[in-house]
Amino acid sequence: MKSPISNPILTLGNWYHHYLSIPARSVDLVLTDPPYGILEKHKLTDSKLDIREFELTIDHILKEDGLLIMFCNLQLLTKLLA
Repeated sequence: MKSPISNPILTLGNWYHHYLSIPARSVDLVLTDPPYGILEKHKLTDSKLDIREFELTIDHILKEDGLLIMFCNLQLLTKLLA
């Protein structure tokens, strides 16, 4: 059983603004609800997720036994699993 994290760091905001400052293999958990790029037709603020950049970043910062929990719609899920 893992010991609890003694000094957790929580970051809230756009991950594009934070990920460059995160050391490699240092993250236990990424919990995210990325943009889906589906609100553009409604003239609301939303941007498409660069899936390849997202995958590379998560792979770089997440510990070997770390977890990624991501909320997404079915359209984004099928792209991620492809």
